[in-house]
This record gives sequence, structure tokens and C-alpha cells, in this order.
Amino acid sequence: MRSGNDERAGPHSVYLPPAELKEANEDLSGNFEGIGVEFSQIRDTVNITYVIEGGPSDKAGLLIGDQIIKVDSNNLTGKSINTLKIRGLIRGERGSPARLEIMRNGNILPVTVIRGNIPTPSISAAYMMDKNTAFIKLDKFTNNTYREFMEAAESMKKQGMSQLIFDLRGNGGGYMDQAIQIADEFLSGDKLIVYTQG
Repeated sequence: MRSGNDERAGPHSVYLPPAELKEANEDLSGNFEGIGVEFSQIRDTVNITYVIEGGPSDKAGLLIGDQIIKVDSNNLTGKSINTLKIRGLIRGERGSPARLEIMRNGNILPVTVIRGNIPTPSISAAYMMDKNTAFIKLDKFTNNTYREFMEAAESMKKQGMSQLIFDLRGNGGGYMDQAIQIADEFLSGDKLIVYTQG
């Protein structure tokens, strides 16, 4: 991808260093391999903010509020630790163990989590608002977005959907082919959706 400094690059083109590109591709692939938690750094400590139900961390007994102190003997506390490094340590090949030290209620506990395949759906909400109106919120365009959208729409058609609120606020973008396929569902005939040049 061209650098943002290149005058020929479009306004939505950016250069990503290799580590960030790998992370962006994992995010848009619709899944990644890891332990299945969301986290934030609070006062230089990794705090688990969400545990994916049925995922590897859920099966290992991790809880929201647990603090990850170490992964495979690597310290995760202090100002030198950043999100990219944390992700690099907790993600890994499916089936490989992540040996964690967590702090829970002031006690340090050893927990081994077997990494697995973690799905990352692009639709964060899909439901009927009333007997005719459906609501779908789409966060990004991943490899699976069109399929996810069509499955959600078909499900709601069966529930009586005749109108749809399609929420794209805060959508971070992603794969153009998926966006084109969804746009095509809303347009009749052979109308031009998008074109590229250069």
C-alpha cells in the first residue's frame, strides 16, 4: 500500500509497518488465534475487560477484572509494555499453551490457557426493533461480512422485516469487495457502485 506521503495515494490509503499490517489482516480475516479476551491497560497493568463466552480463556476460568501479570514468563506490567507487545504475547498458534500469572482479589494464580481460533464478527447488533423494522450495526468489512449480513437479513425477513435501519456509524472500513457486495443488495439493476483508477 502506498505511503500517505505519496501524492498519488488516495485519502484512505496509509502505510502500515509489517507488525501493524499483520494485526490489521488478522482483524479483517474474521478470526484470529489467541486466548479470547479483550483487555485494557489501567495504571500500567493489563486488565481483562471481556472474556469471549466458550473461548479458551472462558474454559480456563479467567474472569472479567482479572489482571494478567505474566505470559510465558514475560512480565506484562510497567510503562514499557504496549498493546502491540501484549497482543504479540497472548496471541499464538492454535493449540499452543499460554502460561499466565493472573492477579485476582490480591492473589497471584497460575492459569494455563490453550490458544484457539477466535471469531471476530463484523456485525455487533442485529435485531427486530418492532414487528416491521430491523436494525443491523456493522462495525467493519471483514472476509465474512457479506455472509454475516445476508444471514442476519434473512433471519429478520422471516420475522417480518419490511424495513431496515443499517447502522454504519464508526465503521472502520475493511475489504472493499465485501462493501460492494452489500451495497449491491440495496441497488437495482447494473448501477455503478464504485470504481478505482491509478
